[in-house]
Amino acid sequence: MPIRSLCAALLLAAVALLGVPAQAANDPPLVPLTAFFANPKAAWEHRVSPDGARLAWVAMHKGRATLHFRRTEEVAAHTVETPRELRPPWGNSPSFWWSREGKRLLFLADGNGDENAHLFMVDVDAREPVARDLTPFDGVRVQYHRVLGNEQDAVVIGHNARVRRVFDLYRLNLVTGALSMLAENPGDVCSWSVTSTGQIRARFHCSADGGWSMTVPDGVGGWREVARGAYGDDLRLIGYPSGLRYAWALSNRGRSRLALVRLDLRDGSEEALYEHPSVDISVGLVHESGWLRFVASWPALQEWRFFDGALQADLAPFLRRPRTALRILSEDRQLRMITFALKSDRSDEEVYFLNRTTQQLKVLNEPSMAAWREHLADMEPVTFPSRDGLTIHGLLTLPPGAAGPRPLVLLVHGGPWARDHWGYDATVQFLANRGYAVLQVNYRGSTEFGRDFVLAGVREFGRKMHDDLIDGVRWAVARGIADEKKVAIMGASYGGYAALSGLAFTPDVFVAGVDRVGVADMISLRTDMPSYWQPYAGLLSRFYGDPDLLDERRVMAERSPINRADAIRAPLLVVQGANDVRVRRDHSDRIVAALKARNHDVEYILFDDEGHGINRTPNHLAYLRAVERFLARHLGGSEGE
Repeated sequence: MPIRSLCAALLLAAVALLGVPAQAANDPPLVPLTAFFANPKAAWEHRVSPDGARLAWVAMHKGRATLHFRRTEEVAAHTVETPRELRPPWGNSPSFWWSREGKRLLFLADGNGDENAHLFMVDVDAREPVARDLTPFDGVRVQYHRVLGNEQDAVVIGHNARVRRVFDLYRLNLVTGALSMLAENPGDVCSWSVTSTGQIRARFHCSADGGWSMTVPDGVGGWREVARGAYGDDLRLIGYPSGLRYAWALSNRGRSRLALVRLDLRDGSEEALYEHPSVDISVGLVHESGWLRFVASWPALQEWRFFDGALQADLAPFLRRPRTALRILSEDRQLRMITFALKSDRSDEEVYFLNRTTQQLKVLNEPSMAAWREHLADMEPVTFPSRDGLTIHGLLTLPPGAAGPRPLVLLVHGGPWARDHWGYDATVQFLANRGYAVLQVNYRGSTEFGRDFVLAGVREFGRKMHDDLIDGVRWAVARGIADEKKVAIMGASYGGYAALSGLAFTPDVFVAGVDRVGVADMISLRTDMPSYWQPYAGLLSRFYGDPDLLDERRVMAERSPINRADAIRAPLLVVQGANDVRVRRDHSDRIVAALKARNHDVEYILFDDEGHGINRTPNHLAYLRAVERFLARHLGGSEGE
């Protein structure tokens, strides 16, 4: 045997004896952790100002994600030190907004993760642009609604300073900081619909039975009801055509899936305009003047339906690209300029700026992971049957070069009223690069697969919702994808509950678990919720149960991992934000204490300056470094430097 081969064989043998995971010969090179989660080239949310004169975006600067801006014709950017890092947003929710005249930037931020967000403003024409707190109210949560199209210096916000459990609407003057009330919440309004002129066109009232009603102004200073929905009915207003009679909406009333409808505000009747044949419409865009632009859905990969032919023509070349998802980020007021982002499963977003008049196209930001693309993994949509006959959708990401069964990480999304979409996911790619197959399951109760699929999750937390996850693991094992002796479960929020439940209720399936801000006690989740969640108490009671009813409280206790901690046998990593108001640190403190009391293998990381999300880059890196070490120790994957 050649000396080099002999040395390699001896090294592998020594590694095996020491129990240290070794990277397989055909595995890709390890991508640094910082490339995934603190890449200095990372930038996102490029938004053109309404007047088309400026661009703003979020990018890494000195190791933290913060706000940048420049004039469209310039190259050099100004950096604003935000009081809290602006992490990539969920879905289509922006991280910041331009004011109407395009000379001010607005963003929400709290101080320590407690979700009592304040609205901050940056004057981009100032000699030293700094973030100024426009709503310096202690213990108050501020919501941003919209700019006002007929006023250059005003926006509409909501806050709960008057009564902590509900949000009133206010007009905020950006120059003086003065607030004037637009509407007082009568006590049960859980959302408002406001036009660009500041007119309140509708409000939604949440009811104790989990349903809702919609009221509109009656023309004489009062309100009248025009629509009502039971638990499971969904109606989302997305814009208004000219006149006062109609609204554009996404609705599943009288049907299983969310469809695009024209809603008659006189009597609540609907005219269906477009419905996807298999899934909900997930997003729609209406111009502020009232005409429909597009809707989009995600059956597996993204699908679009345009109502604006010019916009469709401009974006068609990009939508024809295979395995690509597109996201419109912004347009100027005259619709001459547009910014949009493209991503694949192996690449984070590439951002473009298109002058729609001249058709001049500029790349605003290359994918930060471009240098590592060939070492990343394909994400494939999959389906499998649940044990009771439902079709479950999911996503499977296999490490490049994988052959035969691999260690599997079951990565569970939170919510549960959310879903995993196809496309680049830094956590998924990080895990795949470390040698793990990653399975994401859109279990029953997940959204965008129709009303029936959501309702199939009612009162099934810890039961059929969990069965869907286990069925996914069994599917992967049966197909030779996963090594049944090396399966871990990992998730945050409801995903953290799933991780704890996996170890407590199905201890034979998992060899390790990672719980981040996970629910350990279903009863305290309900009894300790923030006061401004109270209008949604009926909805939560219908789905989880009412802790004030003894029979339902008993069931909630039975499905709480804290009461089955003695059944947990696998090692557990727990990560918690000390200021979390959704899943309070007591959940993690108690489960860790119960496990430590019997000397169980449990690791606990508590971040004093975080809440329900791990937003600060150093904390995010510390969390994922701990995940990397933990999984390498218990599943045998690779560990970077």
